[in-house]
Amino acid sequence: MKNFGPIREADVELGKITVFIGEQASGKSVLAKLALLLRNPRASQNKRHIYNWITLGFQDLNISNFLNKNSIGLFYTDQFIFGFEKEEGFREVKDKDLDKLLSILHNIEVDIRNNERDNLLKESYRSNQERFSLGLEAVKSRLNKSFFLEPVYIPTERHLVSVLVQSLFNLIKHEVSLPNFIKDLGDRYQSSRNIARQVDLPGMNLQYIFGGHDDKIRLENGKLLDLTESSSGVQSIVPLSIIVEAVNENVNHLFIVEEPELNLYPTTQKALVEYLIEKCTKGNNRLIITTHSPYILTALNNCIQAQNVIDLHPESAEEVNRIIPPQYHIKYEDVKAYHVAGGTAKPIMDDEFQVIDANALDDVSNELGSVFDKLLTLKYQNQD
Repeated sequence: MKNFGPIREADVELGKITVFIGEQASGKSVLAKLALLLRNPRASQNKRHIYNWITLGFQDLNISNFLNKNSIGLFYTDQFIFGFEKEEGFREVKDKDLDKLLSILHNIEVDIRNNERDNLLKESYRSNQERFSLGLEAVKSRLNKSFFLEPVYIPTERHLVSVLVQSLFNLIKHEVSLPNFIKDLGDRYQSSRNIARQVDLPGMNLQYIFGGHDDKIRLENGKLLDLTESSSGVQSIVPLSIIVEAVNENVNHLFIVEEPELNLYPTTQKALVEYLIEKCTKGNNRLIITTHSPYILTALNNCIQAQNVIDLHPESAEEVNRIIPPQYHIKYEDVKAYHVAGGTAKPIMDDEFQVIDANALDDVSNELGSVFDKLLTLKYQNQD
């Protein structure tokens, strides 16, 4: 990735869990959104059409202003390269049989685009859609199964959903301008709450209940509270949990969760990290997290360390599992973490100790400690 918004140049390897941590406006969300868009390539072989599709995706994700004539963004696997390079779409397939299959898909895709607005060709359009779906399944079977993933994007703006779902129809009716990803969030939440109608909120001892028309929170004492009257932390965690609970478990997903720590106490952050590991990393699912919180890294490290201990000392498994239940364990090699700053993304994995290295973030603690020490010196300067 080069020359895209705050990102000057970054080369990122995605894991089963990928974490981007850094300051505000450093480019964490940009990298996550690019991963969301570029890891699901189009069948089209036309460079201009690929580029147009990518730029439309940028508009939907509200990052189109970061694109310039020198921007480059490419997604690599052993079999495939897809992306954009200086105002041109780019796709390279190393498998000749796969390339032929994609060429067939391209022709079907063109037919679909040509026929979708012609009422006389609706039957042909439906038939082509079926052929395209079958062809895409054939492509997926040839590629690594973790390559084509159904995206589930949960942005920081999720705390607005309790208001949005009540007003979304009127906002659209009156043509109120909203980013497409916000509208998509509202739509996904509306459909998800019809599936996940009753959910225990991770780390909160609270329960979400959808009664068919309204969203309620059941408190520990059994009292029901409107979601709109609940705390900001509850309003942040509810849409995240409902959307995750409602996904089709028979489909592989790429979950992108921005700032899971939003408005949450550190112990709740820990519980949410464990919840995301359990729910969003099953099978070939992948999880990308953007965060400002060192507690998120600490919680992840605990889950990594639990697996490290069992790998080194299998006889300790029972005791480890009492400390951290096995559904929250994660292998070190499945995690990739990056400190995003200065226009790039620096890996912060410690291969020697098999954990995420948080030393890159210690400068902040040192700076705060230095300020405190100076003030303390001034406070007691005349007491010698």
